[in-house]
Amino acid sequence: PVDLMAERGKETLRFGPMKPVGLSLYENDEKVKSPYAVVQLRRENLKGDAFNLVGFQNRLLYGEQVRVFKMIPGFENAKFLHLGSVHRNTFLFSKNLLNYDFSSKEFPSLYFAGQITGVEGYTESASMGLYVAYQILQKIKGNNTVSFPVETAIGALVNYVMTAEKPRPTNINFGLLPSISLSKEQRRLRGGERKKLKKELAAHVARGSFDSFLSGNA
Repeated sequence: PVDLMAERGKETLRFGPMKPVGLSLYENDEKVKSPYAVVQLRRENLKGDAFNLVGFQNRLLYGEQVRVFKMIPGFENAKFLHLGSVHRNTFLFSKNLLNYDFSSKEFPSLYFAGQITGVEGYTESASMGLYVAYQILQKIKGNNTVSFPVETAIGALVNYVMTAEKPRPTNINFGLLPSISLSKEQRRLRGGERKKLKKELAAHVARGSFDSFLSGNA
């Protein structure tokens, strides 16, 4: 919720839903400056007179939402058709309830897929669906459960939800992948450059690992 994020500090929202990275202000075709913060609007209808305020789930009372959001420059006269609320995500304690192929320990013919397994995000939820579909296909073929490489995004997510001591849904991130070792020379790079290099190397390892996995489990 944005109100919870705002409680962490005045600058917090600038690094969340109001992140201005990649945008610039221009005057007479010349860059003037980068914006301090931005609010993203997503068109909601064909007419173009209704927009969604992206990433602004909150726990505020409706009247307070209107008061606060009208403080945003350009929103002074906005009409709010539908105010925000926080939705609840239901998820399992997969480590205790599921087998590694996401079948139920108590009812092995019952499989769980998607967000309920303990992940967040559209891509992540779809990935867990693909993972389960692949495992069911192996079962139909009479094969055993197949472990996806932990170096890959899917494998890392499965490993996380099946080993986390306390279930907390997560998006895919480089912190879930095995750590990358750098050479002595690479470790001398500046912080930002070193971090970027580690991500590039992790992505390279993931692609290679996934290609090998597919070729061996076609």
